[in-house]
Amino acid sequence: MTSSQPVATPQALNFTPDNKHAYAFSGDVIVTNGAGQVTMLEFQTNSEYIVAEFSFGTGDTTFSAAKNIGYQINYNDTLIFSQLSITDGDGTLNYDGACFPQKMIIPPFTSVKVTGFTTDTDNIDCFCMFSGQAIGMTETGYQ
Repeated sequence: MTSSQPVATPQALNFTPDNKHAYAFSGDVIVTNGAGQVTMLEFQTNSEYIVAEFSFGTGDTTFSAAKNIGYQINYNDTLIFSQLSITDGDGTLNYDGACFPQKMIIPPFTSVKVTGFTTDTDNIDCFCMFSGQAIGMTETGYQ
């Protein structure tokens, strides 16, 4: 038996109907200089551990000048990951590893906050995708 449910809340932690996987997505987030850290995702885990994978990127496909795009992940207001990505001035994206999945474990009862920032004068479209295996969740009976 399978269950289909619509995508729940963007920018929040969602679970598959069988409670075996978790996911969240930021959608398009505009990051501007002077705005400081812009929240992309924010959620709280419960009694489960999550073997997590975060991916970052930008929706901008061309740049006329070099750009700096930064991403940070905090657990319970403690910085655990920070990445600065730089684009080349000729329009070439040089992700510096930021688009590659960042794998980590999220412990139970953890507040997770993912932010983006830039030091450039232009607005930059960014996104964060999160997925993970939930361990220790109550089985629902769905397959």
